[in-house]
Amino acid sequence: MEAEPKFFMEIHVENCGNCVYCLSACPFEAISQDPETKKVKVDPKKCVACGICYSACPSGQITTAHYNIDVLNSMLDAAVAGNPSTLVLSCRGSAPERRDVEGLWEEKELAFLSLPCIGRVPLQFYIRCAEVGLQKVHILVCEDEYCRMKKGSPVAQQKLEAARLMLEDLGYDSSMLDLKKGVVRAELDSNRCIACGNCVWVCPYHAPRLVTGTAAVDANLCKGCGICVAECPALAIRMKGSEHEELMKAVKELAAAPGKPKVLAMVCRWAEYLHFDRPVEGGALRVLPMPCSGRGDVLHILEAFRNGVDGVLLATCVDEMCKQENRGDKRAQAHAARARGLLRQLGIDGRMRVSAVTPKYLGQFESEVEAFIRELGAAPPGGGGK
Repeated sequence: MEAEPKFFMEIHVENCGNCVYCLSACPFEAISQDPETKKVKVDPKKCVACGICYSACPSGQITTAHYNIDVLNSMLDAAVAGNPSTLVLSCRGSAPERRDVEGLWEEKELAFLSLPCIGRVPLQFYIRCAEVGLQKVHILVCEDEYCRMKKGSPVAQQKLEAARLMLEDLGYDSSMLDLKKGVVRAELDSNRCIACGNCVWVCPYHAPRLVTGTAAVDANLCKGCGICVAECPALAIRMKGSEHEELMKAVKELAAAPGKPKVLAMVCRWAEYLHFDRPVEGGALRVLPMPCSGRGDVLHILEAFRNGVDGVLLATCVDEMCKQENRGDKRAQAHAARARGLLRQLGIDGRMRVSAVTPKYLGQFESEVEAFIRELGAAPPGGGGK
């Protein structure tokens, strides 16, 4: 019998002061207070692993496996190892990759950290930034209405003001903390557009519309899911952080890397917090963080196999966790079904897997990868399997 997966956070009620800061901070009403005992508890079904409650607790009685202060400090130490004077701390929704912040500020030597939500960062992290000698910390959050975690951006801005006061009290220059808002939106090249209407049909937010001879994207409605990018047959839509050229580069790097089986994992940034290459025992894994699993398109799946990749894993959010109007995972399933049909015609079967995962339960993504690798090991080259 398999053990129950471990939940990513815990409230230590025996030492809790019942201040209920966590309850008021939670954007998803996942924390409640028992009317009799006054103790707080978390509902795992409602929780989305934003981490805002962790940073809100004044007594440190909430522990989390994701981006706790020890993990953040270790990430910071690694980022500033080359002695840069400036750090960019970015939400993955506003600037998912280091290359996306280049040119936003004058500084050339930038350390870069990207997190699922800046609202989860505790105040002591900003103090640590001053202690390690950083002269400037540029904090890049999403626009308020764009925030995947509802309150993440407003909470981050409130914490920034508190951090500035604390820095002043400690004798540091509070102006070292700088805030900027940014978003990643779809960009359409009307010269390449063939006015097929696919983007209009699939967008959860009704941002694209057809005009005479082309399509246009309403930037005020676009939430940067990337689903339209995956559906465009003319490659006329681009989005920073998941450009066609960058995805193809990653596919070719994986194909050339040592180790077997070679697995390409297209992973929603909010389905799993792993966003870097990591060796997997008995094989090679390349994780491509996507703005939504619906961004993983048929073209890149087919190109992966054409370049010699052994298997493709598409990691989606579980239904209730989808940040794209609960349509991202469904588009990913549709893309996977189309890709499977084409692969069967080529005699390649059993080498693609769609897995719904969540960062709420530790090791879930790793378990799916390991199970997929076992399946690939059992499948004969060029076909077979399930």
